[in-house]
Amino acid sequence: MYEYDIKAIPTMYNEVQFRSRLEATWAAFFDLCEWDWDYEPIDLNGWIPDFIIHGEKNIYVEVKPFTEIEQFDEAIEKIDGTGIDKDILLLGLSPFGDKWISFLGWCNENYEDYMNEFSQAIFSDHGKYGIGKHSEQFKYRYDYFDYDRSYTQRLNCMYDGAHYNDCGDAMPLWKQAKNITQWKN
Repeated sequence: MYEYDIKAIPTMYNEVQFRSRLEATWAAFFDLCEWDWDYEPIDLNGWIPDFIIHGEKNIYVEVKPFTEIEQFDEAIEKIDGTGIDKDILLLGLSPFGDKWISFLGWCNENYEDYMNEFSQAIFSDHGKYGIGKHSEQFKYRYDYFDYDRSYTQRLNCMYDGAHYNDCGDAMPLWKQAKNITQWKN
């Protein structure tokens, strides 16, 4: 079991009281991405996801002040105990990577054989290169996909190998989200 080194600071953002500033910052990030979300939306057999993101499919999100996937082992075990077969996104202290490829955190593949296997969730920006020839096909400019398996855009639910997956830089949006929530409490 991993102990939290960071004390949670309850934070009000967008008329929602969050248990931590980290959760509020992720909510601000989702807003900047224009993702529709709900905070602590449902109790799933003892696991309450921190968020649900409403895309073409619902995505359940767990936020922890972690930097490594191994730190999520207890949370993954709890999620597994619910028996749900949904897309899960695990988010840590911040996105990571560089300006060429950013990882939001870790996601599962929503197939029976891979439900409890998580790999890096690559942030994608379909507007990165202007009005791309495929951009009109996407409801969401920003999305993410599984680094190791299907490459399916999770919010857009679009799959075409890696053809439409324009990796994006999440850090400018993350910095904006941090500034939005920095002095709130």
